[in-house]
Amino acid sequence: SWLARRAIFTGSLTVLTSGMVRFDPPLSDATRAHLNGMVMGEMNKIVIAVDHAFLRERGVAPDTAYDLLDARPPHFCHAHSGGAPLIKLYACGERARRIERLNADQAVGYVSALLRHIPALAGFEAHMHGPPLISTWSANLFTQGAYSALLPGHRRSGPRKEGPVVLCGEAFDERFPASLAGAWRSGQAAVRSLSGLYTQQMAAV
Repeated sequence: SWLARRAIFTGSLTVLTSGMVRFDPPLSDATRAHLNGMVMGEMNKIVIAVDHAFLRERGVAPDTAYDLLDARPPHFCHAHSGGAPLIKLYACGERARRIERLNADQAVGYVSALLRHIPALAGFEAHMHGPPLISTWSANLFTQGAYSALLPGHRRSGPRKEGPVVLCGEAFDERFPASLAGAWRSGQAAVRSLSGLYTQQMAAV
């Protein structure tokens, strides 16, 4: 149990809706309705570092995207990300959860099977730098998913004040929702909200 005069809470949407955390006083009906208008999306990625020369010699421009629509299910690949020598493979839904259980060799084989038909990326295995990185957003107890997504008919709002607590994070930003930028903006707005309230209280003393 934590007792505080003021607090900023940045837990994920799933943490807020699963009952993992309880608030006293409880969250309002309006905030619970707002939270129930969103779900957590399942997404994970396998990140592989390769030689700079590999991508340069293959003519892969920075931030090249490949929609692997022939794969079942479809995947998305982003190469030369931000100019860095990286290959990132994204998977969603049940396949995202399966990726989390792969070991390094299995992950490389998984990516290789999907990219073998892309001439610019085929054969990347011989040019790798270190083992692949595999995200585990679904298995992480404190996220249980990768990003928040709106259900039809619902709208997203900014940080929500619930008594002494301000809820913020990627689920509470209207400009860059479901992203790191949205989480950052939301956190800044929450700090300003509490700072303004604290200033008002001090002025009244």
